[in-house]
Amino acid sequence: MTRARVARLAVATTTALVAFVCVRALTREDVTLRAPPPAIMGAWVTEDPRYAGRAFVVRPDTIELHVGGDQALSHAILAVRESQAESHIAYEITYATTDGDTVLELLLYPDGVVRLENPFEVRWVRGEPPQ
Repeated sequence: MTRARVARLAVATTTALVAFVCVRALTREDVTLRAPPPAIMGAWVTEDPRYAGRAFVVRPDTIELHVGGDQALSHAILAVRESQAESHIAYEITYATTDGDTVLELLLYPDGVVRLENPFEVRWVRGEPPQ
């Protein structure tokens, strides 16, 4: 094979790969749900010391954020969207706050661990919220 032919083949392969990725991203099916699914409902806690005493609880129509001490903030859920990724299921929960609508993205992994978009490295697992 000549260098020119190898170069053309590399360009064609790269172009096809980029096109595939773009089409896949544009045709990703997000599903709007009526309520959070059972897979994410319940209380979620972490052992990360930065979030000691914090948790969140997903209920059918509210999300409760335990923000430290004995303080918990409850917000009405406005929308839930689900999308499949290769390694996890992403859920976007839009909830109402006094400052406007907020979106919380939960990434649910097959081992039952939830990660939030930020900070991603913190693992959340089912547990009892702080009292």
